[in-house]
Amino acid sequence: MPDLTLPPQAPTERYQDGSYSGLAIAVYTLVDLGPGGGEVLIRALEASDENLRNTCRLAPQSNFAGQALRAVYDYHLEHVAPSRSYYPTLFIVSVSLDYTKHGVLLVNLDVDVDCQVDICRLSLDDAALDAVNLMISNEDWEDVKDHELPAMDTVTEEIENVPRTGVPPSH
Repeated sequence: MPDLTLPPQAPTERYQDGSYSGLAIAVYTLVDLGPGGGEVLIRALEASDENLRNTCRLAPQSNFAGQALRAVYDYHLEHVAPSRSYYPTLFIVSVSLDYTKHGVLLVNLDVDVDCQVDICRLSLDDAALDAVNLMISNEDWEDVKDHELPAMDTVTEEIENVPRTGVPPSH
């Protein structure tokens, strides 16, 4: 299981007063999804609602297989957030090849005015929709947390037994 530890606060104050409507949600992976696997993940994230089309996009460097979530966090803050091509304080991360079963992480770098960092594990059907709802202030973080899947600890053994490369298993 990859290390999912992040600092309690992010240096995201400069993004609190900006207008970021229409920007894509960056998508990363901590497992090797294989050739074209990232695009398959994007389609899966956007499949629950036709209004989600083109809301998620792989980050320029999206594959962090074998690395800790902190590597994604650092990359996002240094390269992606300032680009104005992606929403600066939210991103989605797949930590399992079997993301249809285990869901994905929605990382929020700006939970409140103190730039608190939090992670929520969501189903594919909820992740992009909840991210968009956060972006347009339709939901707050507590609403999103109501959709959270069981704690990662409860599925760690299952996740550790899923291969880290190739194509996600079909169900």
